Amino acid sequence: MVIRTFRKPYPLLQLIAVACNMKNRYAREINSVLGEFIKTEEESKIFATSYEICEFKKGSFVLQKDDPWYTFGILIKGSVYSYFYNDDGNKKISGFYCYPQSCYIVDYENFVHETKVSQYYECFEDSVVLIFNGIKFYELYDRIPGIHKKRLQLAEERYFSSLNIIKLLQATNANEKVQELYQQSPELFKIFPYTYLASYLGMHRNTYRKAISNLQL
Repeated sequence: MVIRTFRKPYPLLQLIAVACNMKNRYAREINSVLGEFIKTEEESKIFATSYEICEFKKGSFVLQKDDPWYTFGILIKGSVYSYFYNDDGNKKISGFYCYPQSCYIVDYENFVHETKVSQYYECFEDSVVLIFNGIKFYELYDRIPGIHKKRLQLAEERYFSSLNIIKLLQATNANEKVQELYQQSPELFKIFPYTYLASYLGMHRNTYRKAISNLQL
């Protein structure tokens, strides 16, 4: 069950006060992820209509399989990981999201093709996410020029992320895979347990532990 704290049944005025308090509490984090393309106070007010500030407990889902395609999030605190279940019913981890290194939580392919979310995005720890309605987001294109630039930047980031995945796939053994992942995202090794990283790399946890021991990371 997703926990979105300011969706509690407060009276209207109290609800507004809670929302304002959350915005003030996370102002620094919000500015760090939105400030690069939101340039004026007027743009900030307009853009605020497209998202909600949501607090999630560890184990809650930011997105779930079969959620609408147009929902996506920007992580401003905590960490999230994505996964799906393969044909054998085994859980396969497919990605990691950590503030501030990797903030954008979106099922990209399904978002582009406007099909339902195909994976689960679960909080590894208590996290805060800006949850967006992509339809409202698109409606702001003509009112906030910086959104166009940000979308191009996200496409570039997606491209380089795909290149990194290709590098992992081209690694010929477990040692090379672990070494490559460490070079790409060393912060993951400080946040997530080795079983998660082993699943992401497609190897048995014992193989992963041996590789880590060999590399002395």
